[in-house]
Amino acid sequence: MAIQWQWSDKLGTSNERVAFYGEVSKLHFDRFRIDTNLQATGSYQFENWFMPVVPKDSLVLPSQDPEDEERYVLVKSNDPEIDPDLNSARFTFTVNRDEPHSNENKIWVNWGIFDSPSDTDLSKV
Repeated sequence: MAIQWQWSDKLGTSNERVAFYGEVSKLHFDRFRIDTNLQATGSYQFENWFMPVVPKDSLVLPSQDPEDEERYVLVKSNDPEIDPDLNSARFTFTVNRDEPHSNENKIWVNWGIFDSPSDTDLSKV
């Protein structure tokens, strides 16, 4: 799953984008990676819909930084978060960073269900 936030601030428009990863075999989401592929204009090099096809071990995104674990906290659940029988997934996380609230804030959510951790088929997003 990929989530991108966008909000206005003193410097113009700020963006932040995170990919969250879960595996059916584990029934839980267990990792996230922050996208740092920004152009000089402050926009991303590729669209948010592309993010779910980036494998969690890909070199396209930097590894999960231990310092970011305080900013994005995956809330652990005792119940399965991924249910292959119902073709559903859910997870909870908190975001600990400053973000001003306004009517201009935007959020994009894209997800994909893939056959393996290395599957990059864009048609599954």
